[in-house]
Amino acid sequence: MTAREPILAALAALMQDPDIDAEHAKAVAAANGIRITAASVAGAQRLLSRQDAPTTVAPPKDKPAKAVAKARPGRPARRPEANLDVEALIRATAERIQNQGHVEADRLRGAMRQAIAVLEAAARS
Repeated sequence: MTAREPILAALAALMQDPDIDAEHAKAVAAANGIRITAASVAGAQRLLSRQDAPTTVAPPKDKPAKAVAKARPGRPARRPEANLDVEALIRATAERIQNQGHVEADRLRGAMRQAIAVLEAAARS
């Protein structure tokens, strides 16, 4: 069972009876073999409220409707950086990953040395 199944079961119960309380929704879902919680019911109610209230954005008079439809409402448009050096970013990321690999390899070498020392000490005694 995925995390979505309880919310879908609660959503189905709410769509059948919008005034159903959490306990009855739990009983309906349990009859179908799905365990839901109050959080599942709250999530389903949130989905229904978003579905019932469609968001429409009126295009400004100076811009075409197509340009407004592409922008996400509530999120500022991202401006590209003028001095973006992609090669430098890639090199820095590769170097960071390589350094992390070196640190991990050094840690493993140290652990191997300790294991060898323990085995040598055990073989002597």
